[in-house]
Amino acid sequence: MRLTERKLAILTGAFFAAAMTNISQNGDRIVADLAKMSARPQSVVDTSAMIARGTSGAAHAGATVLSARQEAANTSARLAEPELTIHMKTANFASPETSGTGLRVAALDLPPDNPVSPMPLHKLDLTSRLATLDPPRDHPPSDSEMHLSPYGTPCAVALRATVRPGAMVSLSLDAPCEAGQRVEISHGALDFADQTTNYGRLSLLVPALAATATYTARFGDGQTASATVEVPAVAHVDRVILQWAGPVELNLHALEFGADENSSGHVWAGAARNAALAARAGGGFMVALGNPDVARPIRAEIYTLDHGANTKSGAVRMMIEAHGGAGACAQPVDALTLRATEGRNPDPMDIRFDMPPCGEPGQTLLLNNALQDLKIAQN
Repeated sequence: MRLTERKLAILTGAFFAAAMTNISQNGDRIVADLAKMSARPQSVVDTSAMIARGTSGAAHAGATVLSARQEAANTSARLAEPELTIHMKTANFASPETSGTGLRVAALDLPPDNPVSPMPLHKLDLTSRLATLDPPRDHPPSDSEMHLSPYGTPCAVALRATVRPGAMVSLSLDAPCEAGQRVEISHGALDFADQTTNYGRLSLLVPALAATATYTARFGDGQTASATVEVPAVAHVDRVILQWAGPVELNLHALEFGADENSSGHVWAGAARNAALAARAGGGFMVALGNPDVARPIRAEIYTLDHGANTKSGAVRMMIEAHGGAGACAQPVDALTLRATEGRNPDPMDIRFDMPPCGEPGQTLLLNNALQDLKIAQN
């Protein structure tokens, strides 16, 4: 008896509803049965073929049996892998009393009898590697070990020289690790001793005694620095230099062109002038070098007469004045004088004299004939 299309649609819907309900309620048992299929052949009934032929509700009439031996064997082989087993679990979001459809998720569990251990990583022995790069230290390196000053600057000593008017040279000494230290400056036969500041610096204005002038700074620990500069103007100046060591105080005096003491033409440390003022006045200027407060003081005074357009003709009288204190009375004094004329090599001359005995009134000596006068001809 043939089924009408309406009845066929009703039967098909009822069949699928029953099938889905059975799968939802018995899903775990079905999966377990599938796992056992690897031991024996299994048969699957193709119900869709029965529905397509339009047969009645007989469950197995005209059913086509499909052999699934090979498929079951493949499934069993995959499930039997020792490294990984797939377990199907059902997560029901509906309440247990209802027949709501559940959500099936696949969980990956490692077999308890064959755990997978993590791959071992290569261990780096950083301690031994670092030890080969730098020897072990008990404390951080100090500034002295790193050759840095207390202000973090390099300890290198630098000396710079710049030409100034009057055949003078500006010296700039930078020695960050020699703060407050005694330093000797030499230029040819000229020597004097000074002291750096708390930052290891020293700025000086010194004469040039040669057209190619080289200056050297020396510290007590052996560090040195030099600078060379070209000073062609030395060919147009005359210089008289007085240099000495010890606690005695010496002063170089120049009485220009017949001037009296304490007049405008009397040039000494108390009325020194500068190069610009001397050029306008047509005379010379005085420079004092050296620090009397350093250990083993070495000092010098230099008189310079520039042969400029305003320079007068005549003679400049040169004198030396000596002042002795308690530590210099009755002591011999050794001094050196240098005469540099128009860029020629200085002509040194030694001077030796004795200070007055201790206790005598007046500890001042005036040496009138210790130096030759400068004679300037009319240009």
